Amino acid sequence: MKSFIKIIALILSAAFIVSALAVAAFAADGDEEGYELIEAPDVEYFGSPASQSFVISSSFKASFATGSSWTDLPYWVDVSYMDGLKLQTSSPYYYLEYRVRDSYYGWGDVIRSTESARHAGRSGAPITNVEIKVHNNISNSYDKKDYVVMYRAKAGGIWLDWVSNGSADVMQTLKYEFELDGELDYDSSDSGWAAYGCITAFQILLFERKNHSPQSGTSIINVPYINQNAIGFPNGCESVSAVMVLQYLGERIDTETFVSKYLPTGDAPSYGVGADPEKVYVGNPRLTNGQGWGCYAPVVVKAVENYAPKTKLYAANVSGRSLSQLCAEYIDSGIPVILWATVGMTGSVSYSYWATPEGKSITYNNSLHCLILVGYDKEYYYFNDPLRKIGDVNYFAYARSDVEAAYQMLGKQAVVIRNSYVTGIELTSVPSKSLYFRGEELDTTGLSVKASYSSQVSEFVPGYTVSGFDTDGTGTKTVTVSFGGCDASFDVRYEDYVYLKGDATADGYVTMSDILIMRKCIAGIVEDSDLAFLNADTNGDEYINMSDVLYVRKYVAGLID
Repeated sequence: MKSFIKIIALILSAAFIVSALAVAAFAADGDEEGYELIEAPDVEYFGSPASQSFVISSSFKASFATGSSWTDLPYWVDVSYMDGLKLQTSSPYYYLEYRVRDSYYGWGDVIRSTESARHAGRSGAPITNVEIKVHNNISNSYDKKDYVVMYRAKAGGIWLDWVSNGSADVMQTLKYEFELDGELDYDSSDSGWAAYGCITAFQILLFERKNHSPQSGTSIINVPYINQNAIGFPNGCESVSAVMVLQYLGERIDTETFVSKYLPTGDAPSYGVGADPEKVYVGNPRLTNGQGWGCYAPVVVKAVENYAPKTKLYAANVSGRSLSQLCAEYIDSGIPVILWATVGMTGSVSYSYWATPEGKSITYNNSLHCLILVGYDKEYYYFNDPLRKIGDVNYFAYARSDVEAAYQMLGKQAVVIRNSYVTGIELTSVPSKSLYFRGEELDTTGLSVKASYSSQVSEFVPGYTVSGFDTDGTGTKTVTVSFGGCDASFDVRYEDYVYLKGDATADGYVTMSDILIMRKCIAGIVEDSDLAFLNADTNGDEYINMSDVLYVRKYVAGLID
């Protein structure tokens, strides 16, 4: 875990340990009268952590009870027993689920830290064990990384090991950063030991991971945030990301409307056959368990086109660009980019395989995720991630190297949505190949298309289409290039293939020009397709080499007929 994670910890104890803020457990008899929540302790109680990975939460408050007497926390001495515990949180991003066990009744009910009128424990029944979990409201699941609780109990005069909802590496990081005394228990789900007697002191630390703050001067595009799990779209990251951008552009649209009315959908894989994610969303984004999968960039473009005519909004498939190009062309101009990567920018992925009804083979990355690039600096890219959000900011930071690897893994897919329309296109360069033989496919290598928008912005675009040529005929063909409802054109010529040995340029003559293009082909400067291969292969060995060049040189020199 990176060391820029925010330390949001709260440590309360019936016995205070200098290196870790202690939190006293509290016992209850059901009488809440006179109960007063306390403010969380200051960060200074911790001293100087080894690194600033976490910060203390100010949204966590607690008290304990012994019999009918409630005591605010923190409390600095042992008590004879605790028979009630109350934990409260006021954060919209997480809450605690906790329960206690006593020697009379066993485990009690699970209490949520958002239930202000309830507490765990029974009057006169000393607590022997405490269990605490953390629920992340954004991911709608129990958390092990973004919000972490660590706690331990004292029984029989002995502090037991720290227990946590966090993973082992997170627990180790917290112990090091806060110089916690005692050992770590990676396996237990609760703290306490009935054989030692009841709990006489209790410590709990609540941590919130810090979202990395952008470097000075970094501009973050303030796109509204939507969590896909919170609105019932656990596999709807593509649609949720599109809707966030549409709302940023001022559109009054929600995810349910976008999906139900505008998103093309197809069948989830069944018995090895399913829809094509290049053409439709595969399955249902509201569902899990193999019924909701995902889609690729062209589908999001089509959904936006279905939603709004091009005179109002324009969605462009800008796949293939590097991240640095996306930042220079769009982020620097305040245009968010919908981008395909992996969940959490993980490099550990698995794949699923199926075929479309037409027989096309599909290899699907099971960690596919779609999110919105909203900023960058020298170390991080910043995203509105529909699966992840920490604290009050909408963006989440991911290391540049992780993003670059995940983006590459998903084929460099990206989409931008503009609050404008295309006013015209310009061919800044035409294909280098202009002469074709009957039946030869059009080669657009070298073609460059630039689009102009009503917002006075222009950009080079890859998502154009070409039409108007017929490979079966001969003569001059006008090729039409289309993008955003605008057209431009260039001409090519198709001829019948006439075999003339040595005529590599296919101009009807054998000259020094033929020697030159053949030498370029041998040097790798041009491809075989850039010359009349059958003519250039003078000895019929299916290669263009110096033997062929030598033959043409002799012919040009008049040494052979």
